[in-house]
Amino acid sequence: MLDTPQNYIDPSGTIFIVGDARHIPLHNDAVRCVVTSPPYFKVRDYGHGSEQMGLEVKIKDYVDNLVECFEEVKRVLSPDGTVWVNIGNTYNTNGIIHS
Repeated sequence: MLDTPQNYIDPSGTIFIVGDARHIPLHNDAVRCVVTSPPYFKVRDYGHGSEQMGLEVKIKDYVDNLVECFEEVKRVLSPDGTVWVNIGNTYNTNGIIHS
């Protein structure tokens, strides 16, 4: 997890927020577009500590964390908002990553 969300503003004034959706303080219906590629289960350590998504011991805990994130996305997404999610076809068998 990123301890502090990182904000970027492009020349058009669009604000990009990079961080863990569970820890970004936003009002209800405040976002028009979410683009995300959640960490895959047991594929990569992003160096954000043991609480980062994707390093859970059990797949159920990983899915529970995804659900928690997307409940927050739903809360902050405006009624006319859009969500883009990239989840690839990758899995881990005995320490070997398959794509």
